[in-house]
Amino acid sequence: MINNRIAKIAVLIILVFPFSLIAQDYSKGIYEFETAVIKLVKTTSNQMVETISTETIYVDKHGAKEARYVNEVTNNKIANMKTEKNSLIISDGEWMYNIDLDKKTGKKMKNLKNQFLEGMDKSNMEKFAKEMTGSMNADVEKVGEKEIAGVVCKGTETTTNFAGMKSKTTTYIYKNFVFLNQSETMGNKIEDKVIEFNEGANVDAEKFKVPNDVKLQTIDLPIGRD
Repeated sequence: MINNRIAKIAVLIILVFPFSLIAQDYSKGIYEFETAVIKLVKTTSNQMVETISTETIYVDKHGAKEARYVNEVTNNKIANMKTEKNSLIISDGEWMYNIDLDKKTGKKMKNLKNQFLEGMDKSNMEKFAKEMTGSMNADVEKVGEKEIAGVVCKGTETTTNFAGMKSKTTTYIYKNFVFLNQSETMGNKIEDKVIEFNEGANVDAEKFKVPNDVKLQTIDLPIGRD
């Protein structure tokens, strides 16, 4: 049975998890590969703003440890102005750290995604996927395979109609990692695409450490409580 804590966490997870990932088997860990170094480019655009983020992602222990070093450039088309920021997101088992590398500040909080996956076996994941698909009026179809960054990924296409907002998302996955995710909702276009993938790479443990000069604030998330 899905308990109340897991149900509350699931509400947040569904906002960031592609539908095609929800019913996967996570018995080996978040990802099916043990270690990797990945480079990913994320583009978000509409008529007024375009943001391009370049992420270098370090994965260890099948995703139990993950560090994302992000360079984000935002172009305000109306004001003809660009801004840039650098950040670091670390997932280390129980905890997640969201760090502003420019300001040398960060937040420490419970890792909701790990809590969610630890509390769900495969049958519960399948049940949850079915419930979410129904509540979001989602239709998920397989669209074949595509080679991205040197590996063959399995694809799905998801259409949703939730609260009058229609969206369409195309997702390609390799070993539970999203290699390509393209979506469009109400004029907002988003694309995440892996451009480099080094599976089995030796990952320096220092990549998962919070820099010494960063001041952390611990955030209590009541949604994670029983």
